[in-house]
Amino acid sequence: MIRLISKNALALALVAIVCVAILGSLNQLTQPKIAEQRLLSQLAILQEVLPDAGNARELLADCTLVNAPQQLGKAGQKVYRWRQEHELKAYLLETTAPDGYSGNIDLLVAVSPDGL
Repeated sequence: MIRLISKNALALALVAIVCVAILGSLNQLTQPKIAEQRLLSQLAILQEVLPDAGNARELLADCTLVNAPQQLGKAGQKVYRWRQEHELKAYLLETTAPDGYSGNIDLLVAVSPDGL
């Protein structure tokens, strides 16, 4: 009886190890594609909010984290700066409204340097 249980436990452990190996290798294979899709999605959102910005990759390069939870809804929000010919044209602020019906509402807001 104990021998049968040991045999089944060993078989179960072997199947678990094979499954973990398969899932780990699939994760490694798909990780670059997932990162690329996240980047493309983020670029599309930036282009949608500020279509005049041209190359949204420049916005990603000129980004800073701001710790202003009272103003932006939570700590560590990103602020993107759009520059055209070295002149600051707009800020894109990530902000969170904590009073959504079923949770937080994340927003991306474009603001000109003079506050409009």
